[in-house]
Amino acid sequence: MVSGDIHLSRVLRLLAAVAASGVLAVAAGAQQPTSVAEAARRAREQKKQAPKAAREWNTDNIGKGQVSEIGATGESAEGAGQRAGGAAAAGPVDEAKEKERSDAEKDVNDATAAVVARKKELDLLQRDADLKRRQVFSSPDPKSDDTGRGDLTTLNADVDAKKAELQQAEQKLAEAKSKLDALNAELGPKPPKQLSEGEQRTEWANRIRPLREELARVEAEITRLQSEQTSTANVSNAQPPPLLSGVVGSSQNTGARLADLQKQRDDLRRKIAEIEDEARRAGISSEWVR
Repeated sequence: MVSGDIHLSRVLRLLAAVAASGVLAVAAGAQQPTSVAEAARRAREQKKQAPKAAREWNTDNIGKGQVSEIGATGESAEGAGQRAGGAAAAGPVDEAKEKERSDAEKDVNDATAAVVARKKELDLLQRDADLKRRQVFSSPDPKSDDTGRGDLTTLNADVDAKKAELQQAEQKLAEAKSKLDALNAELGPKPPKQLSEGEQRTEWANRIRPLREELARVEAEITRLQSEQTSTANVSNAQPPPLLSGVVGSSQNTGARLADLQKQRDDLRRKIAEIEDEARRAGISSEWVR
């Protein structure tokens, strides 16, 4: 009986060991992919379920052909993380200083608008003075035209005064820009402001519209002066030699003014072309920069 019990006990222990090894084998198999194809399928499913990065427009990437979207610009997740970490490391924003910078930016914009306005006023006065000069020196006896010469003297004085105003406005603009540059150097890059697509379109329009308006004004003035040159040439051909000095002087002034305006026109055209090319490379609709 004792021998039989020992034999039965050994059999039971053997069966228990076999059962335990089977359970471990099943568990180990469950932890491994059933096949390479199954592993690939699971990877595709996880990729489909991953949320897509949001398209973000801000004041840093607007007009630079960049979009803050991982995968859209070739930026890696690691690069995006480093950029975000760098922004966090910059510390909290100094609200008072940022307000001072915003005020300085407004001062620059206001000063720029004042310079543009003074230039337009000066152009109008110079136009009136040139016209009066032509009238005076094309008359039969310019020296006896006291009224015309008096008006011309007044207009010339107004032109000089407006030139002084323009110089003051340009000085004020230079000072405002200097202050803004100092603040930018102190505070570093301005925190980007996220922009909607509509706001971005407005920003592009604000960049190019003043240039187009200025170009239209300059081209109109060039056309007027070219017409005036033609008229002056006709007058000089019809006048006797003793009266030509005033007409020649007027023609020289017109020619110098015309050359200056043509240079401005070429510079404006270049700036507009640069913005249009920048927009094209950034994938911006051409309607936004018309």
